[in-house]
Amino acid sequence: MLTFSHSGGSGDIFLALSAVKVLGGGHFYIKLRNMDRVVQEYMGWPNAGVHAGRMTEHDIEVMKEFIEHQPYITGCSIWQGEHIDYDLDKMAGGHHIPDFPRNFPNLYARTVGLDPTKMIKQLQIEPWMECREPLKVPGRPIGVFRGPRYQEGNEVHSEQWQEWIDWGLCEQAFYIGLPEDHRWFCDVFKVDIPHHVTPTFMDMARAIAGSEMLITSMSSPCAVGLALGKTMWIETRKNIEMERLEVNFPWRTNVFYF
Repeated sequence: MLTFSHSGGSGDIFLALSAVKVLGGGHFYIKLRNMDRVVQEYMGWPNAGVHAGRMTEHDIEVMKEFIEHQPYITGCSIWQGEHIDYDLDKMAGGHHIPDFPRNFPNLYARTVGLDPTKMIKQLQIEPWMECREPLKVPGRPIGVFRGPRYQEGNEVHSEQWQEWIDWGLCEQAFYIGLPEDHRWFCDVFKVDIPHHVTPTFMDMARAIAGSEMLITSMSSPCAVGLALGKTMWIETRKNIEMERLEVNFPWRTNVFYF
C-alpha cells in the first residue's frame, strides 16, 4: 500500500488527490502545523500567511470523512512519523514547471514523477473525487461562495457578482462557507442569501454535488467543485497570469472564469 503526506491547506489537498488517484491511492497522512516550515523551505517565505500554524487537529477532522469517502483512499490520519512514499509538500518547490496549464493537478503529477502530458484526461478533464450522497437544497439549484481571501486585483464590490444578484441570484442560490464569510458577502452586496451550514467538507461536498452549478471565488469550495467536476464560474485572483493560475482548467468545457 502506498502512503502519501501533505501539510495543507485543505484546497491544496483536494487538488493533490488527482495525482494520488492516478497512482492507485493508498493511505493519506496530514502533517500537523507544518505549513510554515513548507513555505520557508521550498518558497523562502517567512510563514504561510493566512494559513500560518495550520493544519490543526480541527482542520484534519473536518476533512477526514470526505477524503476517506474516496474509493482509492484506504485511510486518512495525522502523520506521526510513518514511512511516506510520496511527500506532496514537495510540489511547493516546483512552481516553475513548463507544462500547460500550470495548475495544481499538473504540479502534483510532476511532483510524484508522472508525465502530465500523457494523462490530460485523468488530470484535466475527469473528476478525481466523488460524492455518493448528493444533497439538493430545495428550490435553490445554485451553490455560491465568495470570501475576502484570494481577491488580489478584484473590486470588493464586484460588478459581475452585482449583475448576477440583480438578475435574482439570491432567490435561486444557497451560500456555503464559514459564517464570517457569509456575513461578509451579505454586507458587501446588502443582500440576504440563505446560508447552508456545512460543518465538515463531506457536508460541503454533498451540497455542491447536489447543485446544478457553483459560482465561487478561489478557496476550498472552489477546489471541492473542481475535484467533483461541477459546472462552475470561478472568480480568479488577478495577481498572476491566467496561464499560470492553479485553478486554470482550459480543457474543461463546463468551467468558466471572471
